[in-house]
Amino acid sequence: MSFFFPVLMLYTFSYSVVILLHWYGWTKKSRNKSFSSTMDGVSVIIAFRNEAKHLSDCVQALRELKSLDFPYEFIFVDDHSDDNSVALLEAEVLANAQLLHLSATAGKKAAISKGVAAARYSYVLLLDADSIVPTSWLQSMIESAVFGGFKAVGGLVKFKEENGFLNKFLNIEMCSLMGITAGGINMGFPVLANGTNFLFRKDAFVAVNGYDGDNFASGDDVFLLQKIAQKFGAKSIGFNGEVSAMVQTQATLNMKDLLQQRVRWAGKSKGYRLSAKIFTAFVGLYNVLMAAVLLTTVFFPYLLPFVLTMFLCKMMMDAVLTIPVVLRTQQQNLLPFLPLVGLLYPFYIALTAAAAVLMTPQWKGRTIGNV
Repeated sequence: MSFFFPVLMLYTFSYSVVILLHWYGWTKKSRNKSFSSTMDGVSVIIAFRNEAKHLSDCVQALRELKSLDFPYEFIFVDDHSDDNSVALLEAEVLANAQLLHLSATAGKKAAISKGVAAARYSYVLLLDADSIVPTSWLQSMIESAVFGGFKAVGGLVKFKEENGFLNKFLNIEMCSLMGITAGGINMGFPVLANGTNFLFRKDAFVAVNGYDGDNFASGDDVFLLQKIAQKFGAKSIGFNGEVSAMVQTQATLNMKDLLQQRVRWAGKSKGYRLSAKIFTAFVGLYNVLMAAVLLTTVFFPYLLPFVLTMFLCKMMMDAVLTIPVVLRTQQQNLLPFLPLVGLLYPFYIALTAAAAVLMTPQWKGRTIGNV
């Protein structure tokens, strides 16, 4: 047991450094002086499957976008929906919109690829059908890409506010993920992206061969981000941290669906680039370790003061990264829940890790062999 104390202290110190670096990255703004961009318009691609509950709200938000001084289009791609999503969408009136259907292929990546092939403009912006956007969203995201000269730009995402602790838990987690996403991109170490608010140049998508060679059903955002960064360099990726570009999306509503989603997320990490694998493993294993050592104190109570001190250090570092994002995304109501979420989070990660081993991933009625 003599090795236990220095190992945990070293891991906690290393974790703290990593989190502080991402906090520093969050405070920076994306800059790129190596590229120049031309602008002829933007194609918004909304790939969907069985989204009848949310499509009307999504379309209404797109309808309310501010008048733009550049051409744009909306491309909806149906991934074999078996509810009334298509009929609902066909009944909607949205200018500059078209509806495409997958036939021989299936999956979100196939739907996005079909949309990109049909896109008329040099910029492509991805949006999920269960999301809503502010009126300035399109303008803000395009300005970030054009003025920054980026090949790809990520944007802020938060979950739609609903009653219940699970929604607050997930929004706090999303704030943490946004801090990691923006911090990594702004430091030149892009690891994460969110596919419901992700913009890229069409020629960059073509240059990296889209999703060719990508055998994972999920990860349409992360794998594309990493391929573009590898091809064009980390400085070709930017992040728009403005609320004017923030997308609100639908959170999972129960633990079963949440675990299925997290199992898919965990599965796709096997396809990450080496540096991203190391980072996700480092953070994930530290959370599992903290859950394990806290449970160990039941049998070795003399360890409790030391373990609690390390736990408190972790929670403080997490708060340093998360609180600025909570404030930026105007979710001050989440602040009182930070200590409880910080306490539960390592156990949640441990549960997710166990589920990734034991559960077969599914998505909207499909069993996914390779997540």
